[in-house]
Amino acid sequence: EELSAVDEKTKRKLILWLESVNVARASQCRKLSQLFRDGNMLGDLINRLEGKNPVIKGLHRRPNIRSEAYANLEKSFRFLRKNGKMNARFLWAHDDIMQGVEHIIWSLLDDVWYLYNNKISPHHEDFMFKEFDRTLDRSFDGRTLDSNRNNLKLS
Repeated sequence: EELSAVDEKTKRKLILWLESVNVARASQCRKLSQLFRDGNMLGDLINRLEGKNPVIKGLHRRPNIRSEAYANLEKSFRFLRKNGKMNARFLWAHDDIMQGVEHIIWSLLDDVWYLYNNKISPHHEDFMFKEFDRTLDRSFDGRTLDSNRNNLKLS
């Protein structure tokens, strides 16, 4: 899947969201790629969204080595992978996030936003299949589905 940058409107939505859940201030979001690199902010965000009891535990608060940041991200990714509604496209992007690749971080955040706002991301496979089905339905010009026999009949 070709990745496009998250547009400015989406970034504003995400910044307001991060502020509203007390994970980051707008002024910090200019350095979002740096803040996400060690995995703490993602873990904190998930814990905040999940409620009272933390679900992401044992984060290395000041990771000194790469493997500690990787472990932080993996804890969050493992939790998100268990949720069948989460778009999995970036849940193995440890290296990109630790390198601060901005469009991946913004896109991952957007996917998390969709998950926790009970919406289907336009990048999620369920959404893509629904769009494919709609396209397929329109491509049967002059044909209808006989629902009783589940076969195609020419009109």
